[in-house]
Amino acid sequence: ESYFSDRLYEKRTDLCSMMSKWGSDKGLHTEHNYTTLYNFLFTDIRLKELNIFEIGLGSHNINIPSNMVYMADKAIPGGSLRAWKEFFPCANIYGADIDGNILFSEDRIKTVYCDQLNKFIVGLMLESRHIKDIQFDIIIDDGLHNLPQNIDFFNMIIHKLKIGGMYIIEDVSNSFDSQANAF
Repeated sequence: ESYFSDRLYEKRTDLCSMMSKWGSDKGLHTEHNYTTLYNFLFTDIRLKELNIFEIGLGSHNINIPSNMVYMADKAIPGGSLRAWKEFFPCANIYGADIDGNILFSEDRIKTVYCDQLNKFIVGLMLESRHIKDIQFDIIIDDGLHNLPQNIDFFNMIIHKLKIGGMYIIEDVSNSFDSQANAF
């Protein structure tokens, strides 16, 4: 309630600055503007030891569905993972994407290949050495932005979410048509 009554969605936060710094499209004054809500949701847990997973790292490859070509001059693949790493200084960050060329590994960040359209590949990802034994506190689906795939992915990964954890789907399209506008 206070998020809306105090108009927190209009206020620039440290997380907004971090997302912009690392080249994520989640920041204030982009079409997504998730950082104000994320800051509100995550501030109280920010210093805890967490496991965070995000699918969809922001490919610039025009042959990849739900790519970030429209923001190629501003958005950097993996930018949100690096911002999560800064925002959550005690967390381990995990990411997945279909574009194998943007996968990377660095201190507290591990990324793996995943094709949300292929249930077999999703299963392989869940059994990969980086993911297999991990339970997540936060899972963010910023992948295909297509409701059937969002539902399929949710059903396949929900057992990896800790009880009391948060599962967030960004940019859910408003129909089963993959070309539908996001809301």
